[in-house]
Amino acid sequence: MKWEWNLKTVNTLLISKVLVDSALSSTDSSSLESIAMQDPIVAGKAVYIARAILFKEVHDELPGLRTMSQLLEPVVSEIKTSSFQILPNPAFDQCEILFEAMEQDFILELRNGVGQVLYHKKLPSYTIKLQLPLKSYKPGFYLVTTISEAYGFQFKKLVIAR
Repeated sequence: MKWEWNLKTVNTLLISKVLVDSALSSTDSSSLESIAMQDPIVAGKAVYIARAILFKEVHDELPGLRTMSQLLEPVVSEIKTSSFQILPNPAFDQCEILFEAMEQDFILELRNGVGQVLYHKKLPSYTIKLQLPLKSYKPGFYLVTTISEAYGFQFKKLVIAR
């Protein structure tokens, strides 16, 4: 099925490229772009993941609202960009996360290698920094994600070493 292939492709790129801070090749970007522009009802949740990786905001037309038989192109707009830093990285007992340009409330999450949410906190707009205690987490690779309406999903790898 198409949605299975899409999900496999997106997950492979997420694990092999994004989580190890490796740049996406033009082939990878093209694959994600083609998945991101598909109808999520037919192509599955991989469409939303591909859009998040590419920082694309797509407003799909609802089929029930179409009055013509031809398909309408989805409206695409770029999501604003913001950034954050994790210091130090690799980290030991704690790390500091520095934010810039977060003009709206946002969520910060820490996920382990299998995607389990280990830390979840809603932060107010214009938060500049956050101390994140790491003593209770095992050494390894983690994903720090910020989520907001204006900025979408942004993620960085965190390494905990002891």
